[in-house]
Amino acid sequence: MKSASWCVVKVGGSLFDLPDLQQRLRCWLAQRQGQRHLFVAGGGAWVDQLRSWDRRYRLDPVTAHWLAIDCMQVTAALLHTLLPEATRIRTWDDWLALEASGERQVILDVKQFLQVVEPTLPGVRLVADWRVSSDSIAARVATAVAADALVLLKSRAPVGREPTAAWAEENYVDVWFPQLMTDCADVAWVNLRDDQWAATMDRKGD
Repeated sequence: MKSASWCVVKVGGSLFDLPDLQQRLRCWLAQRQGQRHLFVAGGGAWVDQLRSWDRRYRLDPVTAHWLAIDCMQVTAALLHTLLPEATRIRTWDDWLALEASGERQVILDVKQFLQVVEPTLPGVRLVADWRVSSDSIAARVATAVAADALVLLKSRAPVGREPTAAWAEENYVDVWFPQLMTDCADVAWVNLRDDQWAATMDRKGD
């Protein structure tokens, strides 16, 4: 299934409140010309609200999990609005049809992938509860496409700069993620909320 130079990019849901998110994403992408990106969007404020409802109504964990995945469908659509040049796909057949094509930027709606493809992958399978977030989902996507790298675009830097179990302990990634790190591609992070991205945009306007 591998196509040359694919990188899976998890766009943290917390970034969707940035008014200049589109520009920051494009500045980051401009520094990575020649790389091909498969985006997974985090659930953001929609999942935060779902967690609040879960505390109130004590939802079944599996039900809560799949409602969170539905939230990620909304953010995938929003990400496509911000990056209309990317191709948004909803099924694994869509991926197979384009992964060897000339597409450079792809946004994956993960629901069908999680229902049909992820359970068949080697390695540690995902559980259907709050232990799994878009971090672990992106890691499993990276495994599925044999990506060269997994990049986590977040709102802060981790305390420990290298990916270890400590990332989960400091709530930088979900608690399931450390089990997946050895199965997926090289893992990197970017604090996209850092002012360096705003500074980059200012320089482009000079």
